[in-house]
Amino acid sequence: MRYLYKIQFMKKLFLLLIIAFTLPCLAQRKAQQLDEQQSDEQAKIEQYEGAKKSSFADKLYFGGNLGGGFSTGYSLFLIQPIVGYKVTDNFSVGVDPLYIYSSQTYEVSNGVNTFKRELTNHVIGPGVFARYNVIENIFAYTEYQGISFKTPVYDKYKADFVDKTFWNNNLYLGGGYSSNGSGSGTYIMLLYNVLYDSNNTFYGRPYDFRIGFLF
Repeated sequence: MRYLYKIQFMKKLFLLLIIAFTLPCLAQRKAQQLDEQQSDEQAKIEQYEGAKKSSFADKLYFGGNLGGGFSTGYSLFLIQPIVGYKVTDNFSVGVDPLYIYSSQTYEVSNGVNTFKRELTNHVIGPGVFARYNVIENIFAYTEYQGISFKTPVYDKYKADFVDKTFWNNNLYLGGGYSSNGSGSGTYIMLLYNVLYDSNNTFYGRPYDFRIGFLF
């Protein structure tokens, strides 16, 4: 009987030793698996965030228009920066605020005398646009542009001309040609202002011809 008890005791001791040795190994292996899983998940998150940032930056493009002109009694300087975002490969939207400096000498009359005056304008306004590539180098274009400008108005109470500020809404429709269908490079556009009002406008005509660049 003592021999049987001894064998049973040895079996139990051997089993306990196996359990005591195995459990730490299993716990360590489980911890390593959890660490590897967390590392993989973190790497996937970082990869996703990086791809998101990269894809957003890759879809942005920049550019603008510059213009100017001088003549007797008249000068003008125009700048219009562009920031666009490619929603798809062919369709993009963006903003293109406008600033124009102009100086003009003009004649006014009060019915008795005629005299010269000088009008300096700082024309500013927001702009938003949408552009769609019809084919590789040809695109359709629409733009809203609101501008604030001054123009001389006769004040009968003061019996003189005063510079009055007006707000003007413009909606351009048209299209153009780009040297690079992906959006970068130079471009030309011909646009028509469907909201043109000759009685309330800074521009002398409803058509607008533009040359600019994108990168």
